[in-house]
Amino acid sequence: MKATEPARTDASPDGVSKLPNGGDAAAVWTGASDGADLERRLLALPGIGEMKARTIIGVIAKRLGVRPPGWEEFAPLHESLGDVDSPQALADYQAAKRARKAAYRAAQQQTA
Repeated sequence: MKATEPARTDASPDGVSKLPNGGDAAAVWTGASDGADLERRLLALPGIGEMKARTIIGVIAKRLGVRPPGWEEFAPLHESLGDVDSPQALADYQAAKRARKAAYRAAQQQTA
């Protein structure tokens, strides 16, 4: 493998991670008993960390309407991709995210 090629996460011919339940991705969230279970299921997937899991929970709840008990505890407290419902909302979300990151970097430079 060349240094520029991504590492494979499984032995499947196409390099796609194998999902439980016969590859039914929706089973990850439709089978969750509560918010903690949903987060646990997402974190068990390759490449999903805490921040990404929270974002996905927000998207699943707000865009797909799948809201297991306690999902709010595991969703982002700030505006996220789950709140995006149009091209304009996406542009607004991206602008706000850039502004938050710039403010964070400025604050970090002041304390350094």
